[in-house]
Amino acid sequence: MYYAGGVVNLIQKCQNCGQSFSWTHIYLSLWMNYKPILCKECGQKHRLYFYSRLINSLFIIPIALFIPFANSKLELSQLFIVTFAIIYFVLTSLPLPYLMKYKSVASDHFLEETK
Repeated sequence: MYYAGGVVNLIQKCQNCGQSFSWTHIYLSLWMNYKPILCKECGQKHRLYFYSRLINSLFIIPIALFIPFANSKLELSQLFIVTFAIIYFVLTSLPLPYLMKYKSVASDHFLEETK
């Protein structure tokens, strides 16, 4: 959490230049298999911390446990289960950009890991 001029900024900033990442930029990164974020100001790459991936996974576990239970015990329609799962994923993913933390990555080290 960052405090800047009377406004609390929960979105993480670039560790190199201090530019705030946009909510959309982080959100899309999460849905694109944790794609690293590139700072729009200085070009520094940032990768998601492991514990942030773990937090993201904890949001998935409840629905993963609910679907088999709903199928076998509650006898709910498939349409209801799919609709509920989609709504659940959308609603639980909205606050995630505020919870995710990124670390800057050296360019050479980053390139070696992606090969």
